[in-house]
Amino acid sequence: MNDEDFGNIERMEEDLYSRKSPKKIEHRDTRVHGEHEEIRGDWEVSAKESSPFILAPNAESSIMKKIFIFALLFFGASLLLAALIFFRGTNFVSANNISIVAKGPVAVAAGETVSFEITIANENTSMLDNAELKIVYPEGSEDPTRPGEGHSRETISLGSVPAGGKKIQKIETILFGEEQSKKTIEVAVEYRVAGSNAIFEKKKIIEVAISSTPLSLIIKALDEVNSDQEVVLEIEVASNTTNTIQDVLLKAEYPFGFIFATSEPKAGSRNLTWKLGDIPSGSKKKVLIKGTMQGQQGEVRTFRFSVGNESKKNPGEVSPVFLTTSHEMNIKRPFVGVDILVNGKSASVVNVVPLGTDARVDLSYVNNLPVGIADVEIVAILSGSIINRQGIRAERGFYNSSDNSIRWDKTTNQSLSNLESGASGRLSFTIPFLGVSEALQQKIQDLKVNLAVSVQARRAEEGNVPEKILAATSEIKAVSPALVAQRLLFSEGPFTNNGPVPPKADVSTTYTVTWTASSALGDIGQALVTAQLPTYVSWLGIKNPLDEDLTFNKTQGKVTWNVGKIPAGAGYSSSPRSVSFQISLLPSLSQVGQSPIVVHEAVLTGRDIFANVEVSAQGSAITTKLSSDPQFRDGDDRVRN
Repeated sequence: MNDEDFGNIERMEEDLYSRKSPKKIEHRDTRVHGEHEEIRGDWEVSAKESSPFILAPNAESSIMKKIFIFALLFFGASLLLAALIFFRGTNFVSANNISIVAKGPVAVAAGETVSFEITIANENTSMLDNAELKIVYPEGSEDPTRPGEGHSRETISLGSVPAGGKKIQKIETILFGEEQSKKTIEVAVEYRVAGSNAIFEKKKIIEVAISSTPLSLIIKALDEVNSDQEVVLEIEVASNTTNTIQDVLLKAEYPFGFIFATSEPKAGSRNLTWKLGDIPSGSKKKVLIKGTMQGQQGEVRTFRFSVGNESKKNPGEVSPVFLTTSHEMNIKRPFVGVDILVNGKSASVVNVVPLGTDARVDLSYVNNLPVGIADVEIVAILSGSIINRQGIRAERGFYNSSDNSIRWDKTTNQSLSNLESGASGRLSFTIPFLGVSEALQQKIQDLKVNLAVSVQARRAEEGNVPEKILAATSEIKAVSPALVAQRLLFSEGPFTNNGPVPPKADVSTTYTVTWTASSALGDIGQALVTAQLPTYVSWLGIKNPLDEDLTFNKTQGKVTWNVGKIPAGAGYSSSPRSVSFQISLLPSLSQVGQSPIVVHEAVLTGRDIFANVEVSAQGSAITTKLSSDPQFRDGDDRVRN
């Protein structure tokens, strides 16, 4: 080892153990490499090599300063707010600290008075000012202090409710509704707080179940009917409460195929409603409905009836509904089907017969069963005072005048001994109607005949058990004839007439024409009388009475009298409807020696109100022959030269 190398070793050793040596100790790789790699001795890192997740020292310091400043500010504000609340108090009121408690029944009978005790508790640290209790009652509720009056809303002043204090208020109402229905009463407390004009609110919902209804509804009707058979329903509405139920309304829902006929009492709008009025405690009211049910075998038809108070907002509607009841009817095919024809027309249409004529009735029957039947008996029951009982005739049947029945059985018609499946036949009889004079003498008011046909027989394969049904019904209405007449007057009547009598050619003579309209037994509505005037007759525009609706169409030369209603008995038991008007006749030389027509035929048309059919009548034309004038002499009617 030379001196130079030894000196280097001593310097390295000195540097190694010295605390003040600024020199860096180089690391030398002892491994053998193909190429020499230089090892960097500093700690600098380039921008490309830096991690994106490492914050620069200046940025990190800035964020921490901001967080620290925000924390200081928040802490200071909290201290300030706490100090204000502690030293000065607060007006903050929370609705969560206000409770509403309702004590009362969960179920009540409809129509009975129900009461609740409402407790309002203020658990806030501040008072509730100008507090009000607002109640919204269910629709149809009534005020117990004013029975019959609605009770929809109520406002009760509570005044101030101190912090930690309570207010107790009692409320009462009468609830109505269907059994087991739920009714809700909405209770709300409105209040203000000191230093604010705003109105705050706390709500509470009270639910009450209707345990029973104040009215009962019973439907009495057949469970099975034949198609086209008369249906009778009896509806009974009775009170179940100690209070009087006011303004009770019954409403019906008819099934498809039901044809309404009549009801007692008379039905209201569209034959669907009945105003039963007030029903006192323990009382009941009845409604009787008659109609006809049409349908196919096996069909089920449902009648529904609702009862309750009549709505004040919508008259004719039930609100609230106390009770809804339904009744099902099964339509069955009769074991023997019977069809009725009156003068060749089906009994399903209006059958009308003029007084004084006969009605021919045909009964068509058929066995609808898949098996034969034996000992068939068909009975027709007649009712009506307008029948001329002495003239009833039945083909191969027996008329019993004691009960107004016509009977057909195997003793009068051998074919009724056994009737095989699908076998059919026809029976006939005649019903004569009384004439007008006879009906007037007997003072008959009812002009209809009711016909009911029943069938009884034994089923051969069911132990010979007899079966009887009401197979068919029909109604025949008699129509009273209307009459119209016209008379010509000269010396009498409401007007003064002038001119030559007998009439003279080319010289005018005035006459009075009087029309009368009559009806013996039935009211006639929408009556109208019309007639034409010849070209040589002029309308003078004078009528009597002045209030009669009488007009003349100059273009058509037609006089029209709008009579309106002709009451029953007019022209018979009372004066006929009448009107008079004046005309002028100017005869021609071509009419010398003749009695010229002054008014052509008068035609009356109208509608028989009872039978609901059109009626008409015709009055003969009138000439110059003054047969109704007391001063008329033979020859006064012929035109002279």
